[in-house]
Amino acid sequence: MFGFIQLPFQLPSLSLPSFSVPAAIQRRFIAFVLQKSLGHLVKPGQLDGNKINAQLGSGYVEVKDVQLDEQVGRMANPHVFPQ
Repeated sequence: MFGFIQLPFQLPSLSLPSFSVPAAIQRRFIAFVLQKSLGHLVKPGQLDGNKINAQLGSGYVEVKDVQLDEQVGRMANPHVFPQ
């Protein structure tokens, strides 16, 4: 009755073109996400693209030379950040 369907069958494979996102765009994207999520914890201007090394395809993100905001630290733990 259904002679034209053979089981098991394989779906055709789809190959999407692979492309890499330029490093400058990756840094700007990560800087935006970090600023929105962690910006209140660091001093102003600490999460700019110049301090970020990102390779999103491999899951690597590095942020260099970031200074925490002492006011936030004091509120969280007054013994670590004395006045």
